[in-house]
Formats: sequence, C-alpha cells, structure tokens
Amino acid sequence: MADAPEEHPKTNAVRINDSGMLEFFDGEVWVPYVDLPDDDPGPLGVVFRRDTR
Repeated sequence: MADAPEEHPKTNAVRINDSGMLEFFDGEVWVPYVDLPDDDPGPLGVVFRRDTR
C-alpha cells in the first residue's frame, strides 16, 4: 500500500522535524525557526516599570 501524498501545508504552518527542530512553512519550503536572542531585562516588546506609589 502506497503512502498518501503529503498535503500542501498552509503558509506559516509549524512542525517539529525528524531531528526535533521547530520549522515553519514559508509558502514554498520548510524553514528552521530561529530563536530570538534574549535581551535584558526581559523579553522583546515588554517594558518593566517600577511602582512609583
């Protein structure tokens, strides 16, 4: 019995490949998902403010 052909994934679909890496589909091929660097004092787009009361 032949394997069913793989369906064409939607753009930005994600998967974990056979080696355990996270990938996303860019519309043509599966591309490794690159981790963003960690910035101090926290994650990107987050602003920490002290309570000034």
